[in-house]
Amino acid sequence: RDASAPRASRGLRTQPPVSSAATMEIAPKVHAVRLLSSTAFLFAEDELTLIDAGLRGSGRRFAAYLHHIRRSSTELTRLIPGTR
Repeated sequence: RDASAPRASRGLRTQPPVSSAATMEIAPKVHAVRLLSSTAFLFAEDELTLIDAGLRGSGRRFAAYLHHIRRSSTELTRLIPGTR
C-alpha cells in the first residue's frame, strides 16, 4: 500500500470529525459538545468540567473535541452526570 495514502484508506482508525454545527463555544469558556444522543456542556477554565458525558461510546467524540480545542482529558477534574 501507498505510505502516503490517508490513514482512513489504509484501514486505520481516525478520530471522528468535529462538526462545527453541532459542537461549538457558546460563550467564553463554555462549549456545547454533541455526543451520542445528547449535548454535553464543557466548562474550559484552568481545569475542565463536563456536564452530561453522553452515552457509552461518546468518548471518541469528546476526545476529538478536546483535541480540536487543544485541551487534554487529563485536565478533566469534574464530571456532573446528566439526568435521564
